[in-house]
Amino acid sequence: MRLLVKLVNAGRGVIGVIVTVDHSNARYRCLLKTDAYDCWVIAPDAVSHWKGNMVPDQIQDGLRPLRLEEESFIRALLRRARDGEHLLVQLEHAQVLDINDGKMGSVQFAGHDIRFLGSCLVKAQYVDRDGIPVSIVLNTDTTGQLYELDIWKADFSSLQAYPVFERMTIKA
Repeated sequence: MRLLVKLVNAGRGVIGVIVTVDHSNARYRCLLKTDAYDCWVIAPDAVSHWKGNMVPDQIQDGLRPLRLEEESFIRALLRRARDGEHLLVQLEHAQVLDINDGKMGSVQFAGHDIRFLGSCLVKAQYVDRDGIPVSIVLNTDTTGQLYELDIWKADFSSLQAYPVFERMTIKA
């Protein structure tokens, strides 16, 4: 049996603890929120909630590795960011949480400590397939580690196509 405890900021300022237990080829996750006494158990094929009736979108999917398109895009951003090259190594085993942002594509990087938004590493703009402008910001935490990729579409609609670096305009 293996026990893993991670302190995370699950987006929108909600800080909690994810406890992962690997036992007999099964994985169980429990989220303990610091602003309530709710606990969610996320098992391999089922989600059950001990109190209340909803599991937050950003936790329901749990931690996951970066998708290839996300990793490629973030690598390109880091290569053009001032002091971004040293953060490339973090992408090799990065785990992220999807941020509940209306399917605009924002993710928050999991960390091992309580983390807070630090500073903007790079800003970019993109025009989605439907002609709507998209703002993209790659942020670090207060210790200089990758914190989040914030993607915001001007009309708050879902992305039609994931951004590609070749169609970006770098702002900072």
